[in-house]
Amino acid sequence: MAVDGTFSLPGHGTIVRGSVLRGILNVGDELHVYPSDRIARVRSLQTHGREVTQIERGQRAAVNLAGITQEEISRGSELASLNLLRPSRLLGVELAPISASRSVLKHRQRIRIHLGTTEVLGRILLRESVPILPKERRVAQLLLETPVTTSWGQPFVIRSESPVKTIGGG
Repeated sequence: MAVDGTFSLPGHGTIVRGSVLRGILNVGDELHVYPSDRIARVRSLQTHGREVTQIERGQRAAVNLAGITQEEISRGSELASLNLLRPSRLLGVELAPISASRSVLKHRQRIRIHLGTTEVLGRILLRESVPILPKERRVAQLLLETPVTTSWGQPFVIRSESPVKTIGGG
């Protein structure tokens, strides 16, 4: 689950909210919290203001976590089963420019990557330095300034560093 907000309630502790992307989450489960690399336990769950014991893929969730403070988790953090994900600065992707923008994606071009609820600066790495033209899709690598967690097939958007405009995705 990509965290899109956090708050704290007296007597309850840290609560995060987001949309569950994969799997099932139960009260009592232990989770890895990235990028802080902390372990937290699920105290309680809510969906649309209703207390539940289980949340599954596609549902909005408010997750009350034990073992982590609000300062250790924020928008852009990820919750995952223990040892499921591994943070990395290098991602293998299928990349395509937005054809309407007439953007050409170049080797070592600086970009902003929007993945889940996080935004990270990085560079596009292309094989043989050949640019990706509009309407092309190509395998590439993204070299990020800070590590992120992602899973196979997770969509992302890339934007130019400045001025900030959407130029592609994958």
